[in-house]
Amino acid sequence: MDTVAQTEAPPGAPSGRTPRDNIFSRIREGKNVRVAPLAEAIGMSRGGLYGAIESGDVEAVKIGRAVFVPAHVARRLLGMKPDAIAA
Repeated sequence: MDTVAQTEAPPGAPSGRTPRDNIFSRIREGKNVRVAPLAEAIGMSRGGLYGAIESGDVEAVKIGRAVFVPAHVARRLLGMKPDAIAA
């Protein structure tokens, strides 16, 4: 009987990545991030981060009802080094 090696986890199976890994991955890819996981990653409450957004201290974009923080802002909040810009 032949068996086929499975290269991907089945849908719904744990990927071995934590939500914190996912947020760093999204930021490295230049993607916007949602407020709740970013707040958790920086050790802040969701309400505190929403308050900083409301007061204008943190830049954010609203798409429909969802609020996102741009990757360059999230990178700064997490203390990550800025990406090198290719010339």
